[in-house]
Amino acid sequence: MNSDEISGIVFDCDYIVEGNKPLVRVFVKDAKTKQNIVLHDSSFCPYFYVVPYLYLTDEQAFLLKKKIELFEHDDISGTLKVKSVKEEEKTMGLQKRRVFRVECFIPKEVPLLKAHLEKEEEIEGFREYDILFYKRYLIDRNIELFRQMHFKVHHEKKTGRFFVDSIKADKNSPLVDFSLFRWLAFDLETIEESGKTKIIFASIVDSSGCKTVITCYRNGYEHAVVVEDEKSIIEKMGEIIKKQNPDFILTYNGDNFDFNVLEDRAKTFGIKLQWSSIGENFTYFSKGARKKAQCFGLVHIDIYKFVFSIMRGTIKSETLKLNNIAKELLGDEKKDVSYSDISHAWRTKTNLSKIADYCVHDSVLTLKLGEHIFANLSSLSNLVCQLPFDTCRASYGTLVEAFAIRKAHEKNIIVPNKPSNEEMVKRKQKGMFKGAFVYSPKVGLKKNIALFDFRSLYPSIIITHNIDIDTINCKCCLKTAKKKNKVPDYDFYFCQKQKGFIPSILEEIIFLRVKIKKIIKETRDTKMLKKLDAQQYALKIVANAFYGYMGFAGSRFYDYRAAVSTTSFGRHYIHKVIEEAKEEGFRVVYGDTDSVFLSLPKKNMKKINKFLDHINNSLPGIMDLEYEGFFTKGLFAQKKHGEGGAKKRYALVDENGNIIIKGFEKVRRDWSVLARQTQEKVLELLLSDKTEEAKNYVRDVIDKLKTKKVPIEELVINTNLKKSISSYEQMAPHVMAVKKAIARGMKFKGGQNIAYVVTAKGKSISDKAQLAEFANDYDSQYYINNQIIPVVSRIFEAVGVQELSLTDNSKQKNIFEY
Repeated sequence: MNSDEISGIVFDCDYIVEGNKPLVRVFVKDAKTKQNIVLHDSSFCPYFYVVPYLYLTDEQAFLLKKKIELFEHDDISGTLKVKSVKEEEKTMGLQKRRVFRVECFIPKEVPLLKAHLEKEEEIEGFREYDILFYKRYLIDRNIELFRQMHFKVHHEKKTGRFFVDSIKADKNSPLVDFSLFRWLAFDLETIEESGKTKIIFASIVDSSGCKTVITCYRNGYEHAVVVEDEKSIIEKMGEIIKKQNPDFILTYNGDNFDFNVLEDRAKTFGIKLQWSSIGENFTYFSKGARKKAQCFGLVHIDIYKFVFSIMRGTIKSETLKLNNIAKELLGDEKKDVSYSDISHAWRTKTNLSKIADYCVHDSVLTLKLGEHIFANLSSLSNLVCQLPFDTCRASYGTLVEAFAIRKAHEKNIIVPNKPSNEEMVKRKQKGMFKGAFVYSPKVGLKKNIALFDFRSLYPSIIITHNIDIDTINCKCCLKTAKKKNKVPDYDFYFCQKQKGFIPSILEEIIFLRVKIKKIIKETRDTKMLKKLDAQQYALKIVANAFYGYMGFAGSRFYDYRAAVSTTSFGRHYIHKVIEEAKEEGFRVVYGDTDSVFLSLPKKNMKKINKFLDHINNSLPGIMDLEYEGFFTKGLFAQKKHGEGGAKKRYALVDENGNIIIKGFEKVRRDWSVLARQTQEKVLELLLSDKTEEAKNYVRDVIDKLKTKKVPIEELVINTNLKKSISSYEQMAPHVMAVKKAIARGMKFKGGQNIAYVVTAKGKSISDKAQLAEFANDYDSQYYINNQIIPVVSRIFEAVGVQELSLTDNSKQKNIFEY
């Protein structure tokens, strides 16, 4: 490492204020030595933009600039001044505008100065005052997270600090690997005593192979460290973590549970969670249901938050519990230990080594999951220029906004402000806009089905029709666009002369994703394939979220008309494909949003390709219909009137015999394992033309339920506790199950997954509900009438079976009325 140049990977950033001056701190990992360096930048100032009215003359604008420069306000905290004012030309909407960049001394002065300047009559408005300072720094300095960056620095002997002189990104360098960093995962086991949650075990596992479990009772576990009491457990945790000096701390639901408990118990004992190598403390933020634990230089990644917010759409598991996610993503699972086992072991001081092993294994799984998701996390962070701490907790809307702000800076565009609470209320009052078109399915078993799907339908529509908040109903295209680019069903049109900001950046995403997917097809290296797949997935997430973001009440780029125009064009094109298919002799089986299912007498690729070419030759812009595959059979069911859940409800068999299920309870998390397995088996049998066998299978399941031969594990129902238990007015089954568990000493928080069983004891279903770990029997009639019958009846009805008789005490009963 040269004294004047440092090359490394940025993975964290914040700022402090010293001498009434912000000092940005950039945490960098040297890619060669793997040493961490904190770089300081004192040259970056907080700022916002003042937008003067267009009618101001040059002289009037000059006088306004001077007025802002000379502004001073004295109050009890001191004198509020402007550091500097610079005139710039920026793009706002489709116009070039004169603006003043107002620089402040410290970040907290931005809203104060804005509030004072609002009184000036020459000012039309203010922009970019609501972008957080450290995020502003990342964007303005073109920081490429998880890629190689080059810093020219000078060393200050007095403080020992390295100060940044210039920064250069190496955009062609690959995203780095998980192995470059030091990782540490921890997990806590707790019990309830005297109304308090107490820590009894703390496990720590890191990427160097270190495994430790800390407790205050001897237990015979090989990796155990025995300390005096609970306070010592927390202190020992800090000691080990500081010694291991990780770059990242991994938890699974650590924001909501582990750090919540740690913060409470550390406060009780007067302990600071000063785990960072540079002496920073963990800070626990709690705002409503949103909680997060953060420490500069020691990045906390809550894997549960990332799975919940970003990966949930790809997850097949019935719940997002650590055990289910580890099973699906790693092929591994938790040790078989329940809360009752932990509580009993602690009270009796027996089998403590089993609990210690269980605790350590949870940390092992968390560490492995961290490695598994790293490619996705780093790709998203890099794409949207967000710190990994923020990315793992981000919503789709947050990712879109971050990406848009980054691209706006590159294009010299000033972004709109976030809406006020009052404005958000007005937007919400407009209600839901009309969504996608659904062509009701031809119910029943169908053969020889060709599936067609629009590639990136909504992003393609936005790009093709130039849908943007600034291009709608433009004056320059009043005569032409109203005919050529008018929205179906609405009196809106979009500009054909100037490309909008959102279509332009979406086009970049789409083309880059196509490029990466081509590289993927030519790549054989497994490690590189994972990185490339993560990059294309990051692009897909952001691209697909733009349409919803334009209709989101809290969006900077909101326009109700733009959102409804996107879905209107979507309905128009799916209608077009359906009508053209009918004219070409296809039978339309089903259509929904961006896909259409067409049946043929037999597979005919010549006809399929001819139809595909015909449609694509008639589509405008980058819109493209793709052939997704051929299916030998399909079963399509109709949703019942007033029934919630997925619109799509079908099962397909591909040419290799694989079954794809959409919309049925098989893919939903709020039905028991038995119900989902029964439905899957019935679908499989019916798709194999084995109707009688399917009937007999259901009869057999019902007989096993009646004779109590079904394991309780197969009857567990999973749902979420959507709010705190005290907020519930109606006592739903899962709420009652939680209340009973609380009486046993357990604690619960809003958002927590609840696994319960409807037992035989009680009057109502809610009375009978118990947490799965406390259930030792079940109500057969509930599972027959409320789980099995509902999930199979709609399938049998779809194939024309209206009655399925069962013998019960010599009386014939319809299965649908059992």
